[in-house]
Amino acid sequence: MFHEIWASREEFEAHCQRKEIQDFFAKHVEAPDGDIEDANVCVYTDEPWNFDAPQV
Repeated sequence: MFHEIWASREEFEAHCQRKEIQDFFAKHVEAPDGDIEDANVCVYTDEPWNFDAPQV
């Protein structure tokens, strides 16, 4: 289990596009002989919806 905190959603998405990350999932999760049977990547925040909306 990993618990990571990212500065922004954009930085997390850029991380997910890295070749090393894509290669890891291809080899260990997606491949029929991969050693991870099931993976669940969740993105969440503890901030309420619209928390940074401009105050009117």
